[in-house]
Amino acid sequence: MPTNHYLVRAYFNLTSLVASKAHKAHDQSLYKVFMLVDTSDALSSVEGNQFSIFTQKFHNSVSKTIGQFRGSVDRSNNSSYWVWFADASDAVLCAMEIRHKFKYVTPKNEAFKRQLAIGVTLVPEKASEKIQNKAIRQASRMCEYVDRILVFSSEVRMAYEKENKNAKVDRMLVRVLSASEETFLTRVLDHVEKNSLDPTFTIAALGADLQIGKSRLYRTMVRLTSRSPSQFIREFRLAKALKMLHDRTDTISGIAQACGFQSPSYFSRCFREYYGLLPSRYLQQHAR
Repeated sequence: MPTNHYLVRAYFNLTSLVASKAHKAHDQSLYKVFMLVDTSDALSSVEGNQFSIFTQKFHNSVSKTIGQFRGSVDRSNNSSYWVWFADASDAVLCAMEIRHKFKYVTPKNEAFKRQLAIGVTLVPEKASEKIQNKAIRQASRMCEYVDRILVFSSEVRMAYEKENKNAKVDRMLVRVLSASEETFLTRVLDHVEKNSLDPTFTIAALGADLQIGKSRLYRTMVRLTSRSPSQFIREFRLAKALKMLHDRTDTISGIAQACGFQSPSYFSRCFREYYGLLPSRYLQQHAR
């Protein structure tokens, strides 16, 4: 549902004021916050000069906004940023501002398919490298699989509200995952990543292995990702295939088999239905 621009800005300005006061009293030794900003889309096929203009404008906008909210960039490339913050207020407000500005740097071209996704998670200040990597992985999965531009963990929401005397995160702009949804997403994706490339893998097997009933599995998957379990697995396989095509790791037939499709013809049909072109056409458009 579209949100009135002036209401968004009013919310942003009010929340910024509250947040700035909260910084003084906030104990920053308890945790830090990780934010992943991602615009990946291997299908973008706009002209090189237009893409270069977008890239420059995107980086300028994101870098300026991260600096404004005191973020520390861990790494970045043409399509993503890894950023750490000392508190949740800066991370939340930074994410909202990047979202707001993105439409102004995106070309008005139908061939330009890049979409913005931002995932934000919380990490204990003295967490081990393993725990940090888990939080980073969770943010990446939020960006890739949850159906919303801004996705926050429940811990980020609680930290933000505590820092700002119970000021609420705007649920019209942000998807906040509950603890149970985070657990569900982790369990499903761990299982799908392990088994989905096997052509004999089924939805029934997924539900049985996770001890989740068929109805609950369907409802939760649709609520989180806007995809049914079968659609989710098919698109997961297609995404893996797209990356392999992009990297030229094998022939089309070899990629189809490696990604769990029972035949090259079925793979080509699914690929065309989802991406709008055949795998062979994709290879022609992205010839090296």
